[in-house]
Amino acid sequence: MKRWLRLPDVDGPAVRAYQRLLTAALLSNLGDGMRRIAMPLLAATLTHDPLLVGVLSSAVFLPYLFFAVPAGVYSDRMDRRTAMIGATVTRAGALTAMCLSLVSGTVAVWQVFVLSLVLGGAECLYDTSADAALPTLVPAAALDRANARLQGVITVANEFLGGPAGGFLFAAVAVGPFAVELGAALLVIALITGLPSLTQHRRQPDEQQQPAGAGTGAQDRRTPAPGHLRSVLAETIAGIRWLLGYPQLRALALLTAVGGLCLELAQATMVLFALHVLHLPEAAFGVFASAAAVGGVLGVSVVGVLVARFSRFLVMSCALMAQPLFLFGVGVAPNPVLAWVSLALVAAAVGVWNVLTVTARQLLTPNAVYGRVQGVWRTVIWGALPIGAVLGGLIAREFGLRAPWLAGAAVFLLVAAGCLPVVRRVCTLVDAQVAQRGAVPAEDTRP
Repeated sequence: MKRWLRLPDVDGPAVRAYQRLLTAALLSNLGDGMRRIAMPLLAATLTHDPLLVGVLSSAVFLPYLFFAVPAGVYSDRMDRRTAMIGATVTRAGALTAMCLSLVSGTVAVWQVFVLSLVLGGAECLYDTSADAALPTLVPAAALDRANARLQGVITVANEFLGGPAGGFLFAAVAVGPFAVELGAALLVIALITGLPSLTQHRRQPDEQQQPAGAGTGAQDRRTPAPGHLRSVLAETIAGIRWLLGYPQLRALALLTAVGGLCLELAQATMVLFALHVLHLPEAAFGVFASAAAVGGVLGVSVVGVLVARFSRFLVMSCALMAQPLFLFGVGVAPNPVLAWVSLALVAAAVGVWNVLTVTARQLLTPNAVYGRVQGVWRTVIWGALPIGAVLGGLIAREFGLRAPWLAGAAVFLLVAAGCLPVVRRVCTLVDAQVAQRGAVPAEDTRP
């Protein structure tokens, strides 16, 4: 395990900080995984309306519509360690309220919705700050591997470990998964407190421009110095303009958003699909959902090897096209085993795609403005998820619980096929950055 936590070209304080980030991600996502299985199960005990279940499923994503960009502003302004601690403290408070409501027997649908919003907002700030910290610790040439290992930890903890544990704990006692997540949040606070300062240092002007060949729309939009843009609104607008002025990243964000919408359209009512179409018991739902973890781990485990052996474009385009094809497989599966296998293959493709898009974002965005650009990115992508969840609930209610999987697969396949030229251009830019920067980290944030 210790060897797996190490990376070539990363040593000293940087590798210790990287290991703390990975361990915190393990604990944080273990709690996330339990809650994300327990929340729909809790919703299903409070209501049997597919539309309302879909709305409740969307609540965790809504903060990305309203808070992701301001969270990016604060991530760029603050010590990112402080931002992560504050987000986790907020999360612990919300989980305490949830546990008290469940123990007292007063939990209601509106409480589940509100607490999901709060937890989603805290997750938004934490993830943005952690994402921005990683490329300051890891050289460009090692980012694919670093992101793959981080995504592997997230996937294993969130779905492979947290998912089944959440299902079994909820079946035993409803408060169980939320109480365990609260304990994990307290441990995360201790881990992040031990990180070195992650205060953002501004780049020199020539490093703030976009890579050559990215387009001319935003090449002159430099990262604003601290005294130039004092309001959150002004800095938010700067982040929006930067991403909108970068044609390749803008198109990649929109493509990923459409894909996420289609996936969430299918998965929003997955708990009802598993219980009423595949006829699984409640305690087995977590095991069924763990297919995403198995596939995700497979995907992130091989992405480094695939990129080294084949072209980045070939790997990325295959991962993109595989997602809707296997999504269709889940929708037509006649039994839980085939549905599980298809879901695992969807997750494997998503895992490869996510690692490569994160690396692209980190290498093509100046770190001094990364929080804001990441916030805009998350707003676009995660903001599409509640739309997909609500649409999935509507489609399931009108046409049956298999219909969302088939509809999501059809739309995703058409969009993905039309966007392959964009993927090729992004891969060309990323390969150029890796060749140019090699083993040099984005910048040194150590005191």
